[in-house]
Amino acid sequence: GEQWRDATIVVTSFPNSSIQLPAYREAYFGSLPTALTQRGQRVVLFALYAKRALSHILALRRVSQGLPVVPQEAYLTWPDLLACGARALIQWRKRFPYREPVQINGISVDVLVEQEIAESCQSRSLFWHLCIAAAARRLGQRLAPARCVYPFENRAWERMWLTGLRESSPQTPCIGYQHTAFTRGHTNLVFGPQEAETIPLPDVILTAGEVVKRWLEAVGRYPQGRLQVGCALYQCPRPPVRQEREARPLRIRRVLVALSN
Repeated sequence: GEQWRDATIVVTSFPNSSIQLPAYREAYFGSLPTALTQRGQRVVLFALYAKRALSHILALRRVSQGLPVVPQEAYLTWPDLLACGARALIQWRKRFPYREPVQINGISVDVLVEQEIAESCQSRSLFWHLCIAAAARRLGQRLAPARCVYPFENRAWERMWLTGLRESSPQTPCIGYQHTAFTRGHTNLVFGPQEAETIPLPDVILTAGEVVKRWLEAVGRYPQGRLQVGCALYQCPRPPVRQEREARPLRIRRVLVALSN
């Protein structure tokens, strides 16, 4: 509604974020939405659904009083859905063309590229991504957000979100938060030559620490000045735990380290 014009839009997704009645837990940004609200900023959590959309929407209605959490479907009209469905059917028949042969070390990989394009056009992800662009476009028209923050992994849905939002609200600054662990295997965070010049990117990318920023600057081919150092937002501070001294010295025999990736 009009009361949320010029608000900060925080994009999140389910099932990573969860609704455990009567509470809502944000998975990517931790206490950031609450902290922004306490500083007098208006915040809207924009929820994307990867699966079980209907059950999540019904649960969300029960906890949304006092919480500005809106689902993607709130900004999709019937004409939007029909247009996205028609576009998905057209691409399913025609596929996406590419302009020139694709080679790796002089070896043609056109067959692999064509197969990947065919699988992508035949999957439901194409329709979902088109709906994300349509929802972002309509949200920009209605709210004209002051800023947009979203979890940055350089995925297809993020590019569709940026495309839709910038079509209707080009003045809205977009901030991507790189929240995941980064290794040499995370090729989605590394660009090819001139790739970063042709795809939608946020205005600022906050990294989870200085080490990740230096690494992405060295190998990622990001535009100059696009990366800035951030922090781990979902690592909430905890009060120190007071431990009583052991009567006897503790002998450590094994140390177990649990890695998330």
